[in-house]
Amino acid sequence: ATPTTTTTYIVETLDAYGCYWSDTITIYVTDVICDEPYIYVPNAFTPNNDGKNDFLKVESSVGYDIVFQIYDRWGELVFETTDIDNTWDGIYKGKELQAGVYVYHLKLTCYNHHLFTKKGNITLIR
Repeated sequence: ATPTTTTTYIVETLDAYGCYWSDTITIYVTDVICDEPYIYVPNAFTPNNDGKNDFLKVESSVGYDIVFQIYDRWGELVFETTDIDNTWDGIYKGKELQAGVYVYHLKLTCYNHHLFTKKGNITLIR
């Protein structure tokens, strides 16, 4: 079933022995808003292994298909993922990157098939 509005389904069965069973389930359909604040990229993180803000991740519950790229100030790609659950720890080619400002490009397809794109800055703090 793929309802476009909130719908309650009732399932009823009768087995060979005359036993009757029924159950209901409601599928709640909510609007998908393919925009901020439902898609969020932090503007800073501190990968210093203190357990707080050690990883950078795109936060979204409205999207499923992602291309997230991070570039250094010289335009070199230092991180890229197509997995919405993937995180960046500030490491590139096995080395910790210096503190500074990095540029990101984000493309995310939402569940309503709209495309969200954004470019911005991320500050890596050591």
